[in-house]
Amino acid sequence: MLWVQAVALTAFALATGNDGGHSVFEGSVVAAMALGATSTRLSRTLRALIASLGLVTSAAVLTHLSGGYIEMHFHFFVMLGVIALYQSWVPFLGAITYVALHHGIVGVLDPRSVYNHPAAIASPWTWAFIHAGFVLAASVAMIVTWRAHETSQAYTELILDSTVDGICGVDATGVITFMNPSGARILGWTRGELVGRPIQDVLLPRAPDGTLARFEASVIYSACTDGQARDLKARCSFAGTAPPCPSTTSRRRSGRETGSPGR
Repeated sequence: MLWVQAVALTAFALATGNDGGHSVFEGSVVAAMALGATSTRLSRTLRALIASLGLVTSAAVLTHLSGGYIEMHFHFFVMLGVIALYQSWVPFLGAITYVALHHGIVGVLDPRSVYNHPAAIASPWTWAFIHAGFVLAASVAMIVTWRAHETSQAYTELILDSTVDGICGVDATGVITFMNPSGARILGWTRGELVGRPIQDVLLPRAPDGTLARFEASVIYSACTDGQARDLKARCSFAGTAPPCPSTTSRRRSGRETGSPGR
């Protein structure tokens, strides 16, 4: 989404009469954040924070290019809704802080980049608090909804954590997103070492020459795409070694890969 908005902002800047250099600069600010958000060298939390700041920056740039049109501020609210999908406090609170500081500081230094009516230009801090209040109200509504989901998720994780079977969850790209204590203990890693690691490193059979298997060629990926349960005979990496691992079953729920419970 950040890459698309970087291109769209550059095109919008050109369409509103800005020169090429200025237009590319405006788009490159968001593109730089998109680059950081896709860096595999950074942690998932940091990438999510950078992505969130990039999303609200795109709204700030759009508002600036429009000359402070109030209608463009709706973009902030749309981006807050997208950021809430991360279901993480760090990127969400980062975005709220960014919006408050942007409306206050930029509203004082260059009010016409944020507002387009005389009252706000004359009293930028007053209107910064008004806008921040509405952003906060929207954020509270999102937090309440998110908290309800978080409570439900915590109950589910409590059940998964209490089982003696090793259970891991992977996303659609094969990156481990969840590992219960039993699974980490069986593999000999810590949960922190496993979460964020490609499942090829841990659970999938390697090629004869020792290279990592392709996730797209695995039965886990097949289960993600067709929803059918499968048994997997694998060799698991036990803290750097690779002894045989019990068979696991890949399952899918609600259209998403939910894990590989050992049995």
